[in-house]
Amino acid sequence: MVGLKTFRTNMSGNSERKLEKLHNEYSGERIFIIGNGPSLTKTQLSRLDSEYTFALNKINAMYDAVSWRPSFYLFMKSTINDEEREYIKENINNGSVCFLNEDYRSTFANQENTYYITRKKLAADPLTVANISVSDIDNLDVSELLDVWESDITTGVYKQHSMYPILQIVSYLGFDEVYLLGCDLGFDVQKPYLLFESGVDPAKFIKKKEFFKSSLRNHTPVRSILNAVLFKLMLTRPVGYLLEQVTSLYEDDSHFTESYDNKIRFKDVNTEISNAHRVAKRVLNAEGVTVYNATPGGELEVYPRVDFDTIVNGS
Repeated sequence: MVGLKTFRTNMSGNSERKLEKLHNEYSGERIFIIGNGPSLTKTQLSRLDSEYTFALNKINAMYDAVSWRPSFYLFMKSTINDEEREYIKENINNGSVCFLNEDYRSTFANQENTYYITRKKLAADPLTVANISVSDIDNLDVSELLDVWESDITTGVYKQHSMYPILQIVSYLGFDEVYLLGCDLGFDVQKPYLLFESGVDPAKFIKKKEFFKSSLRNHTPVRSILNAVLFKLMLTRPVGYLLEQVTSLYEDDSHFTESYDNKIRFKDVNTEISNAHRVAKRVLNAEGVTVYNATPGGELEVYPRVDFDTIVNGS
């Protein structure tokens, strides 16, 4: 049995209109968004049974330890494996309202509690969530940031990391008070492609031109190019898959369980994720939505910090 607040949403009817019916259905309500960081092991999720909650991806790995289940669930990866397919099925069967990549429609069909959303491509360079500077995020007009943000999720959502589409969705649903839990950051970055540490790191560049300029300024064009060749090779599916099987080399301490993710990260995703949160904060604040970070510890310092115990006890 799922410990959820009763949904006011009428989820029957034409699938094309389902998302429209959700618009502002939860106006004035608050919601807790549950990330998958290691701090979840210190968070009493059972205390959220009477709250609206939104979880994602492999949160199922926590279910054996808690009776709590999320009100809403999201999975938006471009592809899914057999294990992830079972995770999605479990959340559908639990009764969570599931927001899924449109590409999964043929797999899970139009069930009552499933909503399919198009995963939209981010705007072209230079205004992408990944490489926009902090000063630009802080100083650009909010209307310009809408190139990487979707207020109307019926047309799709942008995904830079999994929390990003959730924030777009909760705003569309009408929630105006948002608390983050399990949003630790602290992702390790591995650089096995750096044959030459004196060479330029290709993972730090988006444009080839800038990479080559830097390698020349650094007086290491050959070493830098060899680093880049190996980097590109490791990004290919076969080599990347083999690397991810060698989990003993890369212990995952960035999630609530070591078995959660054996993905190798070559880039500084901590900065990219923080920047995405900065974009979200500006847009959401302009829409009248306030976001707080209730995660105990962690490295996400974009939002005001609040104490989880105080917030829950005060409800």
